[in-house]
Amino acid sequence: MSFIRARIDFGGNDVRAQGPGDGVLDQIVVTNITTVGNHTITAPQLTSGFINRTGPTGNYADIFPTADQLLLANPSFGVGDSFRLTKRNSVAFTDTPTAGEGCVLGANVNMAVSSVRQYLITVLGDGVRQAFNAVTTNASNLVTGLDPIAISVLRVGQGVTGTGIPANAFVTSINLNNRTFTLNANATATGAPALTSFPRYSVEGLFSATI
Repeated sequence: MSFIRARIDFGGNDVRAQGPGDGVLDQIVVTNITTVGNHTITAPQLTSGFINRTGPTGNYADIFPTADQLLLANPSFGVGDSFRLTKRNSVAFTDTPTAGEGCVLGANVNMAVSSVRQYLITVLGDGVRQAFNAVTTNASNLVTGLDPIAISVLRVGQGVTGTGIPANAFVTSINLNNRTFTLNANATATGAPALTSFPRYSVEGLFSATI
């Protein structure tokens, strides 16, 4: 990893490299969510920087948005881009979050009662969601027979689902000329199924503290 010095805009024509003592605003917005039960977090709420959770009267399971929703709301995001989210569980009940399509939950994502947790969210595969037909071969990770439009939309890192595709499969390489791609795991059936590809992002818990 390399470090990049930010450019600081002081207004007018005064733009220069960041120096000692120059601060960069976080632009964090406190988002209050008061849903009594489980809540599906929206893309704007996820990128707000801080979620304050109140409302539940029992243990609950908030749902992270789909990767397609996150990328459509933030088209400038690309593979490897990341940001942090702080979430405060302001109730005396546990939050065991679940994931929308394309959201990969990592370690330490659950929230204890009356606690704060910081998450690192990273884009694993960009592009848009699409449905297409292709040819799979049992015990092979090579998928063939895509039409030109489908292969042009596909991106390395995207998830793939469909008959004969293992759980948590994703694209590892693409051959545009042959209209084929490879997966990180072998197919479990031979056929010409309808498949779906979609972007992915990961959610990792960095640390937590008691309120």
